[in-house]
Amino acid sequence: MSRYTEIRQYVPSFLEEAEPLKSIYKATGEETGAYFDQIEAVLDQMYVETATWGLFLWEKMLNIKAPSEHTYAMRREIIISKLRGIGTTTKEMISTMAASFSGGEVEVIEMPEQYKFLIKFVGPLGTPKNMEDLSQAIEDVKPAHLWYEYAFRYYLVSDVEGMTIEFLENQILDKFAF
Repeated sequence: MSRYTEIRQYVPSFLEEAEPLKSIYKATGEETGAYFDQIEAVLDQMYVETATWGLFLWEKMLNIKAPSEHTYAMRREIIISKLRGIGTTTKEMISTMAASFSGGEVEVIEMPEQYKFLIKFVGPLGTPKNMEDLSQAIEDVKPAHLWYEYAFRYYLVSDVEGMTIEFLENQILDKFAF
């Protein structure tokens, strides 16, 4: 349902309540509201965070081939990652890119003597959902001579054995190590 723009506020006061014009005001108000809705919908496509049907334009501009089964959220992650990955590859860039996929904090540890770096997910426990696309994004920006590994956080069986549900509900997950 589109918004309604009250047209009567734009006409002289002696015409506001003129009976023959009320239907014109109503129709014009509905059309004007629909027009503003369409403008807003197009403007939403200019920003990755709000784009829907315009995501394909972002993907085309960035030369991204997203599978058709990807959700809007997954496609946005890929686009944002690609936008963040433009320029010289740095530790901060990879960290920011990985954080956009995981929704949490990420630490990148460089190991130049081994020609690799470690992407350590220090935020939420577990493996982020869209690892395949994250790996592709990293491949797109990392120098060709480097390789990388991931480190994830999980509870170990030894950590959980003595815990009760009440205890777990009150725990801060950050206190558990890798």
